[in-house]
Amino acid sequence: MRTIKFRGKAADGWHYGDLRTDTSNGDCTSIYDGLTPRLDWEIVPETVGQFTNLTDCEGNEIYDGDIIESGEGVRHVIKWNAERAAWGALPPWGALPPWDSGDYGITQSWLIEFGKKVIGNIHDNKDLMQEYNKQRS
Repeated sequence: MRTIKFRGKAADGWHYGDLRTDTSNGDCTSIYDGLTPRLDWEIVPETVGQFTNLTDCEGNEIYDGDIIESGEGVRHVIKWNAERAAWGALPPWGALPPWDSGDYGITQSWLIEFGKKVIGNIHDNKDLMQEYNKQRS
């Protein structure tokens, strides 16, 4: 069965669980972990990321906005493509390949075969994003 959960960053760190929204404006405002009665963690809406239902080569969960790296040092940023309703790995060398090339969607077997592991995320690791952007230019 598919697991639907989210993560978001609060003042005291990352929290994982159900996403709660503000009914007055639709903003993602809190995460409920399902463990602590009546305690929602107030989060920064821009940090919300959904679980992809994929794990890296070491078994770590992969979320939207994660930065993954292969053994050869090639990095990708995990992104959702609404047009194709699929998770993808944005490569550092430019625009995404066409969907019909079969090169954008990520699979569990691709992650394992190329030794992809989560090394950070776009919110916490600005230094990794700088390196990623250098690879893009």
